[in-house]
Amino acid sequence: PGESDSDTDDDDKKRVVRSQRDKKWDQMSEMINDMKNHVKINDWVAISDDFDKLTKLINKSNAVIAKEGIPKMYFKALLFLESVLNKSLENKEAKKAMSSSNAKALNTMKQKLRKLVKTHEAEIDKIKKESGGDDDDDDDDMDDDEEEEESQVKKSELAAVASKMAEVKGAQKGPKAIKDYNEAEIDGKLDEILALRGRKGTKKEEQILVLKALAATTKRPSKLVELLGHTIAFYFDIHNSMLVPMPIKVWKEVFDVFRQILQTLVANPDLKVEVVEGSTVIDTVQMTTAELGDEDDEYIDSGVTQMTGNVLAYLERIDDEWYKSLQQQDPHSPEYVTRLKDEVPLINLMQDTLAYYDSKPPTSESLADAARVGSRIVEHTYYREQSLFDMAMNNAEKRKVQLAEAAVAAEAEAVAAEAKAKEEEEAMEEEENDKDDDDDDDDDDEPVAKPETELRKAAKAARRAADDAAAASRDFAVPRPCNLEKEMLALAKRIYAHGTDRAKARTLLCHVYHHALHGRYVTARDMLLMSHLGDSVHNSDISTQILYNRALVRLGICAFANELVPEAHAALMEIAAAGPRLKELLAQAVTSSRFGDRNPEQEKLERRRLVPYHMHINLELVEATHLVCALLLELPNLAHNAFDPKRRSASVSKTFRRLLDHFERQVFNGPPENTRDFVMSAAQLMLEGEWKKASALLEAMPSWDLLPNPAKTRQFIQMQMRSEGLRAYLVSSYSHYDTMSLEALATHFELEPQKAHAVISNMMLNGEIHACWDQPTDTIVVKRTEPSKLQFLALQFADKCCQLVEANERILDSRTGGYGYKNEQGGRGDGVRERKPWVERSDRYGGGGRGGGRGGG
Repeated sequence: PGESDSDTDDDDKKRVVRSQRDKKWDQMSEMINDMKNHVKINDWVAISDDFDKLTKLINKSNAVIAKEGIPKMYFKALLFLESVLNKSLENKEAKKAMSSSNAKALNTMKQKLRKLVKTHEAEIDKIKKESGGDDDDDDDDMDDDEEEEESQVKKSELAAVASKMAEVKGAQKGPKAIKDYNEAEIDGKLDEILALRGRKGTKKEEQILVLKALAATTKRPSKLVELLGHTIAFYFDIHNSMLVPMPIKVWKEVFDVFRQILQTLVANPDLKVEVVEGSTVIDTVQMTTAELGDEDDEYIDSGVTQMTGNVLAYLERIDDEWYKSLQQQDPHSPEYVTRLKDEVPLINLMQDTLAYYDSKPPTSESLADAARVGSRIVEHTYYREQSLFDMAMNNAEKRKVQLAEAAVAAEAEAVAAEAKAKEEEEAMEEEENDKDDDDDDDDDDEPVAKPETELRKAAKAARRAADDAAAASRDFAVPRPCNLEKEMLALAKRIYAHGTDRAKARTLLCHVYHHALHGRYVTARDMLLMSHLGDSVHNSDISTQILYNRALVRLGICAFANELVPEAHAALMEIAAAGPRLKELLAQAVTSSRFGDRNPEQEKLERRRLVPYHMHINLELVEATHLVCALLLELPNLAHNAFDPKRRSASVSKTFRRLLDHFERQVFNGPPENTRDFVMSAAQLMLEGEWKKASALLEAMPSWDLLPNPAKTRQFIQMQMRSEGLRAYLVSSYSHYDTMSLEALATHFELEPQKAHAVISNMMLNGEIHACWDQPTDTIVVKRTEPSKLQFLALQFADKCCQLVEANERILDSRTGGYGYKNEQGGRGDGVRERKPWVERSDRYGGGGRGGGRGGG
């Protein structure tokens, strides 16, 4: 306890009680001393911070200042800062040597100090008068400090210049300093970037910026191509997903970089691009280095660019990313249409690339590369119609002219707005100059930032609008004039000569599709049959099989448009009969996987194979064409008597039969709503003899509007319904007549007599009806050779009875064993026993001698 008492006594002796005024003044004195120390090293950033702290301390000391007033040392510090600031501003060389941050702090300090000096102008003038009349101790100390500051500033100016220059050089990091690199430094910087490629923690976005700056700085075309190739590779390193498409903004940047590569290669035809095999991402090094010339700053271009991959791989990846983005987007959204517009500049770029390879000396490698580019162009061309292409090109040219006119008008508005804003600013500046003539401000003072006027804001907005309009006009791509048939033929010949087997097969299928799309059925059919692709397509990859299905479906639609019903049905029969899987076979949708048919990986692969929406084939048109062809071919068979064996044996389309049976079994059928209902209702009406209503139903289907000539197609359907209605009527009803008038039949079905005569004669030749012509009277004489309906029923009843008896005997045989069979014939080794009818049993006829009894003998 004694020790603790002594300790408390010592603490009481050490503790000093100070007033609030003394605490604030001591803090202010310490801040002023720190500020003086920073003035000695000419650190205006620290001086500005000290000045801000001093101002905050004054604001926090309002209660003390209200009683005591602001101390003189604060005003003396302001005077001291003002004198040092003026001397620093007068020394232009020292100011230029300052770093950007230090010079900015100096200008900021000037603005702050000017405001405070004007606020405390009376107190500062009083301090000046006192310092001029009586020399106090504090004033002497301040003057001594000012003299020391002047000497220190002058002595340290040279050292400050060197240190600030070093700071400036050290601060200039990144792409900004690359503009001053020579070729050797560019090679060194590229080595650093490639050494970091593939490592964790590397910021690829910053490296891409550096590569672009290097590409903008180099003067060697070979190095430029190499740098741009590395830039694209770094872009692909960031976005390397096979499922997620590349962002559109990044895709356009990569597109521009590749276009710059192509422009460089075209501008330097002697530049060679060599592909180096075996390099990976980790061990990538630059392929070409700078060679010194006769002078120190001169570098010789080697004229050879060595790259780790083919330049065409970049173009193919750009094409794949565009295709992938269309697969992922909603086809009914405006973004899909906007993205689809990028196809025009992409095709133009491919055509420019093909022209570049054509300009080179023909070698096996260049011809193979040209075939690769050609196959890509074919994939973008085969599904286009010439009429729609010409229409789109004309609209694009008109749009281009409108954008150019809009850009010119926007530029004129921007110039006019700029002139108005400039006039207003000049008038305001003259007024300010008149006011400044009466002020005593220094000439070296920087002007205070002026607020923007409304006209200046309008001028800036007009300038932005003009720049946007000019960019829109410049970037809007117009399709180049092209005859699609000739273009496809030329590209196909190139690919057949120098392309791979897969490229040849796909090009042939695309060519078949293109011919069928333009109505050239015979050419498309012959090309497909002579290629024998149907025999080996099952060995191809799934994408090629999908393309084969698309070509086959388009060929069937073309045959129907050319009024070739059997050919159309033969082409569509297998694919269209798939039902719900039709869209999967055409890669236009992914079917549901609820039943465990596929795992998630397989579903991802199917989604990657989907065809973009603008390339789809209308499924309703496919279904309508298939069902109508099946109806026209199946109708005569359906018209046979229900008990006629021909009705069962002569089936053309089992799918159509199944759908029709299902439709007929319905208790109630309302008005047709979809394609299937339209065709089934028409079939039912035709069997009832209402061919006009059936024809009207088929003609009312909206799917025919998708064909090249809808009116011609509807007229063809009507004519086919008349002729097939006549055939069905004759098959089902001719046996009820002795003679039939040709004129009456032609009138009933609204056919020309010659057409009706041809249809009936064809049926006679094919044995569909048993009749002959009576030429003088133009009548049909029916021959009674077919059984009537009652006879059909009697024969069917007899067959049923025989089947029933046979079934009963087999049941009896299974119970008694061996009953009803004769003994095996001697010498027959096949072990076949002959069946004996139950009516020949001996016990039933009292032991008649026509066969053995129960035990057999």
